[in-house]
Amino acid sequence: MNAMYSADQINVPPELGTIMKQYTKAVMRDKPTDLYKYSANFFAILSGYPAPFDSEGQLMENGAQEAASRSTDPISFGSEKEENAGSQDPIDILLRKYDRTETGYMDPAELPQLLADLRTNLSLEEKDVASAEDILAVLPSANNEIDLLELRSLLFEGMGY
Repeated sequence: MNAMYSADQINVPPELGTIMKQYTKAVMRDKPTDLYKYSANFFAILSGYPAPFDSEGQLMENGAQEAASRSTDPISFGSEKEENAGSQDPIDILLRKYDRTETGYMDPAELPQLLADLRTNLSLEEKDVASAEDILAVLPSANNEIDLLELRSLLFEGMGY
């Protein structure tokens, strides 16, 4: 009997495709030397836990203890170094505010307001942040929603945020 038609089918969450796409992009961008440790850090951070390995690939003493005692949070929009620095990242806080469904996506209609809030909170000038129209033209939108991780990457990669 074909497993595709069996009663024991695997239920794949709809967000898995997006998560794997983000993971693949991150691996291709960062080109890690130890894929297992990189993956452990990536998925730990995505789940709201501290990265278990430091930048040299050594297991952090408090990483395992904190992971055991910390509850899961919604998706984090910060990078690994920002997650290790603390959860008071103003960009992360702002992106969480616009993630009304706690799925990592936002309504494109709210993008102009998000950009205005970013300029205000980060003391950026108008020329420092692309317009909503330019972002929507470049950023792929699934189901008429904006992926906040991709938006963060587009806006701040290389800026030090």
